[in-house]
Amino acid sequence: MSLIGNMLRSHGYSDCPSVCADPTMPPDLLVKLVRCAEQLPDPRGHTLAANPAVPIDLLVPLLRHYPLSVTQNPVFRIALATTPGFIESLPEFSHRQIASSEGMDQRLIRMVAGERRHSVWVREAAAQNPSCPMAMLEDFPRHAWKVRRALANNPQLTESLQRRLAQDQKRHVREQLAVHPNLLPELFKQLSEPTEHRFVRMALLRNPNVPQSVVERILAEGTPMVREAARFRLDTMTDQQREPTPPTSERTHDDSQPIR
Repeated sequence: MSLIGNMLRSHGYSDCPSVCADPTMPPDLLVKLVRCAEQLPDPRGHTLAANPAVPIDLLVPLLRHYPLSVTQNPVFRIALATTPGFIESLPEFSHRQIASSEGMDQRLIRMVAGERRHSVWVREAAAQNPSCPMAMLEDFPRHAWKVRRALANNPQLTESLQRRLAQDQKRHVREQLAVHPNLLPELFKQLSEPTEHRFVRMALLRNPNVPQSVVERILAEGTPMVREAARFRLDTMTDQQREPTPPTSERTHDDSQPIR
């Protein structure tokens, strides 16, 4: 049930987006609708958060549920341009919402998460956001390990970043990288080495694209706990995931017979 829709109907308005977008609606109704949108996510809330009649003090709390609409609102943009320290004055949770939102203005992501002085919690959100500027992603391997772990989860991870993270000294970072769906083929081999941490090798087994040969290698060389996980992964692989067995005609000749 929509709180905004109920509020509109109780005031004699039709429940439609055009009403929420109307900057000429009575101010008392606008305030009531904003309060409703602040409580729970509502499809109409996006339209309301973009309404230029919403004052900035009521607009900022809407970042919780509607960050893209709020940051595109002219009221927000004017405050950003005219109020010194406006972004810095926002609560940390608002920074995180900006940093984590796909499609967000990259300039805003950089403002809330681009430096190591910014909250680790906020930088984690930016590191796994595919809309994060590439320059920031390239810099994140120098940040705290929790930021690097979040970076390993980013779907836009480049090959060079994958290779850097695969060398990370923190096991948690390599463990997160191991389950990346676009993991480089060479890193399946590297992260399955017997010298690798068992949690990293077990994470590799959870990767949907792990090759059968890698699973078999872990099964042969792992600790008892890791071998058990590898055996389960091998048993549950689908026919599409298994590597085809070469036909008899393509197998190597029998060494016991002379070559003619």
